[in-house]
Amino acid sequence: MAKIGMAGLLLAGSAVALTGGPAQAAAGQCAGSRIEHLAVKSHSGTVKGYLNIYYDARTGYNCARLDSAGAYWGKRKTMAVTLHTCKNKTPDYFACKPIEVVKDEGRYAKYAGPVKLYGRNRCISASAVIEPGNDEAVRVTPSFHC
Repeated sequence: MAKIGMAGLLLAGSAVALTGGPAQAAAGQCAGSRIEHLAVKSHSGTVKGYLNIYYDARTGYNCARLDSAGAYWGKRKTMAVTLHTCKNKTPDYFACKPIEVVKDEGRYAKYAGPVKLYGRNRCISASAVIEPGNDEAVRVTPSFHC
């Protein structure tokens, strides 16, 4: 498994359950309405992908998927998408105290995820990392969508 940079900092010191593949939705799709479409950029500002977050009001589940973009679509690279439900009940720009965490990490050509967690009446946070070679792109959200 490849080293994932800043996204790993989110879990430092947290006692949470971490799961991967079983949380994936069928055929790489998330149910519900897309509530976020966030660019994942490298330090140079190059968009390497998009973190898409969905909420299904019928089931109460949030779902996240990281899609490659532009020249990075279709080229195998290390990608990771992580979704957290947070202990706090109001948005917090600086912290999410995770209750539960799901993560999909691997070498993918098009997308990582989807990962999903129950999120009704809970704040969520998500992170995405794309590492094509030595040019890492990272996106970490605050605790939001409570």
